[in-house]
Amino acid sequence: MENFSLLNLIWNLIPTDMVSGFFVVSLLLFTAFFVRKTLLDYSRSKQNVSFYMGLLSDLKQEDLAQRRSEIMSKSQENPELGKVWEEFDESLVLHKAANGQYRLSNTLDAAHFFNAHTLARISHTGDFSWAMTMILS
Repeated sequence: MENFSLLNLIWNLIPTDMVSGFFVVSLLLFTAFFVRKTLLDYSRSKQNVSFYMGLLSDLKQEDLAQRRSEIMSKSQENPELGKVWEEFDESLVLHKAANGQYRLSNTLDAAHFFNAHTLARISHTGDFSWAMTMILS
């Protein structure tokens, strides 16, 4: 007795070459999507790092305490990244050194604020990407 279910009927109507071609095209599109997304994330990360490097480009460690407010106002040009700088600035403590000059010290390590998560903000890290990586490898 032959099975005449709808799925069996459809399966027999579609040529095998078409099914394998569909899977190949699907995988290529999937790969192209994530390559594009990765390149965009890389570009955004590079811009974020450049923003912070621009804040500190002409700064010497001795000048940090005197130029603190200038750096803070300059950081607000980018509200999202400026917020991270503002949080970092709140962790800085101003104190008078032995030589009479003012110095800034951090209460938290800078890596707490400026790390891969805050600089890269990679959006496709998650269970789905991890699962797809495992499936495709």
